[in-house]
Amino acid sequence: MVKKRRDSDLSRLGKRSWVKEQLEGGPERDDSVVTGYSGVPSTGIEELKRMVTQNPDNVDMKDMLAFMLYSNNRLDEAIEVFKDLVDRNHNPGNQHLYLGNIYYRKGLIQMALVHWDKVRECAPASVEAAKARERAATVRQGLSLNLDDK
Repeated sequence: MVKKRRDSDLSRLGKRSWVKEQLEGGPERDDSVVTGYSGVPSTGIEELKRMVTQNPDNVDMKDMLAFMLYSNNRLDEAIEVFKDLVDRNHNPGNQHLYLGNIYYRKGLIQMALVHWDKVRECAPASVEAAKARERAATVRQGLSLNLDDK
């Protein structure tokens, strides 16, 4: 059984790696961890939102909130948090990738393309840019994307 990680473990692994580990953990993953903030046991999105309100300059916490909202299909809320992170210049390539994904899921294809193009401007040699380039090319060819697990 996967154990919940302490803050020190989360920092050491990096939150994206930790979340990816949980998402791809197979039958032994702990679903409560996927949607919970590991720093405070048994908390979820609403508790994390309260924590962000109390610590509005904590961009790492906001990043986790944005990802949790996105993962739980709370797309309109996720847009606002991702936009705030872009405004703060916190990993803008990654934030634009997720904004593109959200707009695509909402059927706003032109907005998705705008954000995927911005990923390539922010971080042209990154993994995120490669994903954005692939997604934009697929959509521009009139093909569909499956973003359920990406």
